[in-house]
Amino acid sequence: MHEKLTDIIALETFGKNFGAGKFCLDDSQPHEEEISPSFFGHSAESSHTEKYIDLQQRSRQLSSGESILTYFLDGSRRVFKAGEISYNNTIYPIIAGQISAGACRRVSRKLIPEISRREIVIAVPDISDPDGKPGFFPAMASKLSGTPEMIRRGLEISAVITYSASKNSETYEDKATAAIQDRMIQNEKEITESLIKKLNYRNYLIKDGSLEYRKKSQLPPANYRWVVGLSKTFNPQSCANRYGKIDPEYIAALPAYHRTHAVIYSRPEIFGDALFAVWYIRLRERAESQSVFSGIIKAEKILTTQSERDNQRIDSTEIDTLSAYIINERTPVCYGNDSRWMSHIYPVYLTEKYIQSKYISAESFLHLF
Repeated sequence: MHEKLTDIIALETFGKNFGAGKFCLDDSQPHEEEISPSFFGHSAESSHTEKYIDLQQRSRQLSSGESILTYFLDGSRRVFKAGEISYNNTIYPIIAGQISAGACRRVSRKLIPEISRREIVIAVPDISDPDGKPGFFPAMASKLSGTPEMIRRGLEISAVITYSASKNSETYEDKATAAIQDRMIQNEKEITESLIKKLNYRNYLIKDGSLEYRKKSQLPPANYRWVVGLSKTFNPQSCANRYGKIDPEYIAALPAYHRTHAVIYSRPEIFGDALFAVWYIRLRERAESQSVFSGIIKAEKILTTQSERDNQRIDSTEIDTLSAYIINERTPVCYGNDSRWMSHIYPVYLTEKYIQSKYISAESFLHLF
């Protein structure tokens, strides 16, 4: 029997390891944060248009040439309850996570891996540091990585991170999962930063998911000049119409191959001075969809240039062109039982499968603990 990582954590932190059942908590991404109507503003476009913008003709025109969507980024995490540990007569979970993030690049209509990161992280309560001295948790990560089983399998613990031990409405499992999610987002941002010099008006980066990073860890807005965020799922009760008013019916009635008008979204206390243009695109006929919102994706672009920020507008032609290219990228067939297939962008789907291939199986992973 090899030495379990949870036993080492208990020994180093003077806790009592209860060796509780180990299982996967959740391998899906959390839902987007509720958006209050007061955070939507006016139109984010240079021109005022009709109710919905028809992109069918524009999509057909662009389908025969090279796409300006070149890079595709995704991040994923799988979170497991690896054990339970006691401090001061209170039992806390030890949460372990596998994080995978990466980008693929399109070359001559083929998608090839560009960059990837895989990490194993462990989340423990912040009171587990017995002395409060700097460097304690990095030293623990190094010690855990140095066990014979980890060395034999060529693995390492990238970081031991902490979650708050204070009691409030959140469960400890949720706090630990949020900490691991933040680590994954940081990896996404660092990968984006590494690609910045390769991005331009002919080479955009599509990021799977929102660009709404909290202000404490944002990259400079200029770094996102050629980046578009696409979300397959969103809260229908937080969808705004072209006047900035919450209106789920406006999104639900969106015809296939059309987009909505883009509106400004901001939330200074969370996102600082970042301004987002938000719009929605329907990739499928409603008759093919499981619900009125299936087949719709939420698109985001950060206002980056001085002109965009001063006028709080993005050129409508750029939004049209990007949206038309995105429509042309929709997944052509249903893969397996993935309920999201109607909203999949094919290169993003392939990137997702690529980074998820980096995971260790759940059984093998939990055997470490």
